[in-house]
Amino acid sequence: SLLRELTAFEIQAINYGAKTGMLTSELVRQFTYLAGKKKTFNPVVYYSLERLFEKYRTDDILSAICSLLIKGMKRSGKYFKWFRLGVLSQLKINGLYEYYMYSINDDYKDAIDHPVMLYYVYNSNLSEQKMALLYANIIRNKNYHENIYKSYYRRMELFAKRMLERHQISDSLAQLYNEFASRIMADEAMVEHLPYVIFRNEISCANPNMVSVTILYKELETEETIQLVEGKARLDIYSQNYEIFFNDAFGNRYIESVKYELKPYLDPKEYAGFCLEKSRHPMLLLYMYDCLCSKRTQQQMERETIELIERVLEIDGLAREVKNHCLVTLIRHYDETDNDERLEACLDLLDLGCLAPEERTGHIILMINRSYYDKALKAIELFGFEELPLNILIRLCSGWLHDYGTEEKQPVLLSICYFIFANKKYDDIILAYLVKFYRGTTSSVLSLLQAVKGFELDSCKLAQRLLV
Repeated sequence: SLLRELTAFEIQAINYGAKTGMLTSELVRQFTYLAGKKKTFNPVVYYSLERLFEKYRTDDILSAICSLLIKGMKRSGKYFKWFRLGVLSQLKINGLYEYYMYSINDDYKDAIDHPVMLYYVYNSNLSEQKMALLYANIIRNKNYHENIYKSYYRRMELFAKRMLERHQISDSLAQLYNEFASRIMADEAMVEHLPYVIFRNEISCANPNMVSVTILYKELETEETIQLVEGKARLDIYSQNYEIFFNDAFGNRYIESVKYELKPYLDPKEYAGFCLEKSRHPMLLLYMYDCLCSKRTQQQMERETIELIERVLEIDGLAREVKNHCLVTLIRHYDETDNDERLEACLDLLDLGCLAPEERTGHIILMINRSYYDKALKAIELFGFEELPLNILIRLCSGWLHDYGTEEKQPVLLSICYFIFANKKYDDIILAYLVKFYRGTTSSVLSLLQAVKGFELDSCKLAQRLLV
């Protein structure tokens, strides 16, 4: 053959001959040989070899194609068919099995070819992403390759634990975590890492104008923003009470006008209950709290999950409404169990302004019945005492005056005391306090003077205030 080298002219001439079918078998063999010797990838040479393989389908041409692609570091999924053919033809090319795995698509569902599985029993020179893909494929097809599965079992388990320690997740890794769930959950050190992956979701948005996504939870005061990479991002979804916003490059936010898909990697229900025994991760606590709020009655929740609610209260950045809801539940429980120390601590944290009027009144009554008179008086100063029963007000005033004495003038307390007096339901200590500090209309002071006559109280100062 006159073909000794592949310059630009020869490459174009051979390409034309391959298109038109004008090449002889000897010329095809010589071209294939020279193509396999090339040190760099040439697209025209590749296309020529592709056409020639369709016609002759020889191992030499296939070997030249695979060698050329490897030299060009071609890892795209469109080249997978060539590497697979090379493996099935048992070609001896350095890097062939690696490029088989590099070029395989992440959503490849068929079983990876048996020679590749055997090869990687003794070789592990793959990226972690591709190694996870290989292991997931072996697990998915373990019923057809039981011996291979057994050979890989220990390596796959160690790999899954190593990835879990680094809080990595993907479709392939999710399959590994599910496969080794029982062994992972038997390892206390591993369980602590599960909350970082079990709530992870992949969000996909086809709108090219969106640059990031923001998620906001009802349970938290803060929001989280994640950058979109090729229209995708990973979010942790651990409650039903969330809103998702998309952001463009100018800072504008979009809700309903931008369509998206949300795909979970794992099912939290399979792991969360077990993790709760070992972990106090905020996402796990909020997930369990959300499950309890949405699926159980208030009575059951109080009886079974007080410890969980106590843990939820320790979460930083907890929204005021959720914090109050937790506190109300705990206050009811501590009141029923006579845990005065914790009851008082919860009442100190409770924001009465977030409660409905009827519920707020109930908590003020609780403070008075539990002799937390100072707390009750501060609450009344903010919200008034009009809804409180008269007997509760009498208990408040008598209790406060008994604990703190009658030496200090408290305007709110004085108003309550006179309200009690006006309703003719007073005692000597309330009357003494009014005598000491009350100033009002002439008729009201006269009424007070008349009431004092039945008690052994010094009314001189009250009479002087009437004259002045």
